Amino acid sequence: MSRRIIFALWLSGLLCASCATPGQVGVKTPQSNGPEYPPVLDATPARQQASEAAWRALAQEHQLPDTLRCDCDTILLTPRALPVEAAGRIQVVKKNPFTDLELKEALRHFIEIHARLLGVNAGDTAIGQPELSLVTLSHEGALTRVVYHQRSFPYPLAEGFGTLAFTLSKSGHLLQWHSSLLPNVTLPARASLEASALPERFVGREFSHTSVAGQPLRYRVERIEEVFVKEAVVYPRVNGTRLTIHLAYPIVVGLGTTWMIYVDAMTGEELAVKPNFVS
Repeated sequence: MSRRIIFALWLSGLLCASCATPGQVGVKTPQSNGPEYPPVLDATPARQQASEAAWRALAQEHQLPDTLRCDCDTILLTPRALPVEAAGRIQVVKKNPFTDLELKEALRHFIEIHARLLGVNAGDTAIGQPELSLVTLSHEGALTRVVYHQRSFPYPLAEGFGTLAFTLSKSGHLLQWHSSLLPNVTLPARASLEASALPERFVGREFSHTSVAGQPLRYRVERIEEVFVKEAVVYPRVNGTRLTIHLAYPIVVGLGTTWMIYVDAMTGEELAVKPNFVS
């Protein structure tokens, strides 16, 4: 092969390597040498087996039926609700009656023991560390409700994620629980897109909806003053058996009748459009 042909092939390869990937032209994405974005959470067999083993350990400790299964989220693999058959059979607080301080300590111990099942990240199991923060401890008649919020991320979590909740009886037995905690993942420290640049893209946008009577209606955004960009949040997006975790801007569009739009703060991708009303 002649030197001229070799040089031509080398130059062609160099030019192709510098070309942008189709579909990415004009899209601002995170640096390629950083962590993968967005982080992805899959319900892998290994994670499912670990969750099932954690549930069996709890069931054996509290002598629950072997046939009883955890009502777990299909992706997070954390408890959605306590099975009816288990209500009142898991004693969290050994003292009766108990003080708020004794309740907090008992729950701290319970969360540490069952951290894997509840979705609490290893190393951050103690209450008061960055993982969890107590936000509610209320006595409602014969029930006590305790709620923790996840503090692992530099931004608030959207759509109800990042919550760990317990309902207990006066005797200290668990009646209900729920966990939507996310695993610790690496997200960009700040957004690539400027929030001030986003409202203009929605001017002229039309939204379709129906009235209470079932009549089709349309709403058109006429002015930039109808678009309100909020502070960035962590937005987990569910797609089948996969969860992608995004840094996103919540954007309220409309006056009176409004929609919430989540836009990826790194790529500009529109992640979700949700009406703020019941049609």
